[in-house]
Amino acid sequence: MSELPHNWKEIKADKAFWVEVKASTPDGILSEEDYDLHGEAVACVIHSSLKFSVNFYETEYASVNEVAGKYYIGNWMDVLMGPYDTVKAAALDILEAGFYGLGPFDAVHSSMPSAELLKLCEPALTIGQQAEINDVKYVRTEAGLIPV
Repeated sequence: MSELPHNWKEIKADKAFWVEVKASTPDGILSEEDYDLHGEAVACVIHSSLKFSVNFYETEYASVNEVAGKYYIGNWMDVLMGPYDTVKAAALDILEAGFYGLGPFDAVHSSMPSAELLKLCEPALTIGQQAEINDVKYVRTEAGLIPV
């Protein structure tokens, strides 16, 4: 069983979020027990509109999904993270945590504008590291990211 997010009370108070979660359940009924409710929220987020995804050497995967106009991370470390006001803020949390915990990523896909995405990804790669960003292979150099 996963732990509840540190801001669980804040998440539970977001009425628009729970309307979406309730609509995503097979019977339209939400659990009363917090851990089951958390599981329903995570499932809703995972199946919502994908805005950013990252693979860390094919061993870890995380994504940012939009629910009720806010952004959440729901498929990493089995804990719902968010809400975030922007895709960029959520993606940055994943990239920073992954970089320090798992090492550099090997693939990112996002609906963010390319220039913004490249700027976000650059510090999460080490010099000489290659990664696929929106299906284009890049290498990190002293000058920045350049296509391979």
